[in-house]
Amino acid sequence: MIPTVGFYNHVNTKPKATEYSLQSIRKFYPEGAIALSCDNAFDFTEMAKKYNAVYHHNTDITLGYPVQPFGYRKDKVIVWLDRMYHGVITLKTDYFVFMEDDVHVINPIIIDPSWEMAGHVLQYPGQVYAMTPPLLNMIEQFSGVKPKQNFYNCGGGSIFKTSTFIDNYTRVRQWFIDNLDYVQDNHYPTLGWMDAFLCVFYLLCGKELTQNPKLYNNWPIKIPFPVNQVPEETYLVHNFKDYYNE
Repeated sequence: MIPTVGFYNHVNTKPKATEYSLQSIRKFYPEGAIALSCDNAFDFTEMAKKYNAVYHHNTDITLGYPVQPFGYRKDKVIVWLDRMYHGVITLKTDYFVFMEDDVHVINPIIIDPSWEMAGHVLQYPGQVYAMTPPLLNMIEQFSGVKPKQNFYNCGGGSIFKTSTFIDNYTRVRQWFIDNLDYVQDNHYPTLGWMDAFLCVFYLLCGKELTQNPKLYNNWPIKIPFPVNQVPEETYLVHNFKDYYNE
């Protein structure tokens, strides 16, 4: 059976980019499940209706964009994850794509049913900060599985197995509550960035990370982006910034 796929996007202040991203989804998935969760900014209600997306407009707290060195601290990481959880449970699909406003679908997405999480391919050694031995040891102690890699790569366009996220949510969420401040202050401040903590979430479930060569990462960012120059088999592009200033 071919796995089903849905789309989750935590949207904020780029409505034009959001709409172009939604249009790219609907081109290939006219009836696909989409969830939008707004960070108390631009009201996306009408856009969500137009593209038949489930919409949550959060007014409890404005997270804003994560900043160095931590990304988010613990309280904001938990809010971000809670919002994702409430969006993902509405999708009812086997997998979900973590969308951002600079992620575009350019071909139908093919999912390997063995995947748990699949992020972009790292383009050069040291592209991201390596996870430290103390953090890797904590992951192994919690999950019972030693991670095969010491890096993260789960930014926009990454694909995740839905049941793993939902079934393990409560206990892994508690791990972040109990440990995130300690890890950030002593071993790995980077854990507050989405592409890091989403990867660690699945590592804490004892799952492995896959590099997905069909997710094209436009880095360094080129504007305008030459879509016709990406490899033919590509189905997702990350860092598509052409509509960020409109």
